[in-house]
Amino acid sequence: MRFLGVSRAERFSPNRTAGDAAVFRAVAACLERQGNEVVCVEEQNLKSVPDGIDGVFQMARSREALSLLDQVSVPVTNTVQSVYNCFRAPQTALLNGTGLIPDSSRQPCHRQG
Repeated sequence: MRFLGVSRAERFSPNRTAGDAAVFRAVAACLERQGNEVVCVEEQNLKSVPDGIDGVFQMARSREALSLLDQVSVPVTNTVQSVYNCFRAPQTALLNGTGLIPDSSRQPCHRQG
């Protein structure tokens, strides 16, 4: 099989660049050890999905890359919707009322002074 790997741009990994890169490389290496071909691209360089791709694993955060990945007809690990759901507003909306967010964390912050 042939996979496209889309790595996260450094601007989306403050203080986590090395860790995010290590995770990405580990996934690519694992797929290759299993006999797959892996084509890797940095999200800021993603302009199209190459022909013959059977699946995508990705860590992209930019709207440009996510928009392009949302149009592919192959399986995408870390779906575009799952990434959007991790943005602050959608995540808060999805978690409200689940009991996973303590009420105390949703109280407005009052500054003193």
